[in-house]
Amino acid sequence: MTHLHRILLIAWVTLSATACGDSPDEPLLETKSVQYAGSDLLPHMYDLELAFRAIEPNLRLPAAYGKVAEHARRILEIADEPAFLNYTERPSFRHDAALFEEMRLGYKRSAERALRGAKAGNIEELRSGFIGLDMSCIACHKRFNPNK
Repeated sequence: MTHLHRILLIAWVTLSATACGDSPDEPLLETKSVQYAGSDLLPHMYDLELAFRAIEPNLRLPAAYGKVAEHARRILEIADEPAFLNYTERPSFRHDAALFEEMRLGYKRSAERALRGAKAGNIEELRSGFIGLDMSCIACHKRFNPNK
């Protein structure tokens, strides 16, 4: 990855992740805007995004499926971290907590499918898991943006 690609990725992740901020009045790049219960969600969103984006260029490279499996495992770990498990307990969370949990579990199922596909060398299962991850990100950010 070139230096320019890293800069663009960090900018895109920052803009995407700040959709989890607490109010529309907060500065767009204020990283502390996603704090609750003494924890900062933004680093976890960065980690998720970087693990997810590391899978895409390797989808059709069977020699890289070991690395893809590592990234899928990391996504599963992050999805179970307290920052996500306790996200709905924030005072500013104004949405359906059960739906958020359902979507978090759907994200995990997609990561598990990608992991299984990578381990088995099954490109279709890996691709299906990757597409599920992508769709889950979009759906969750649209539904649970606290600024809406």
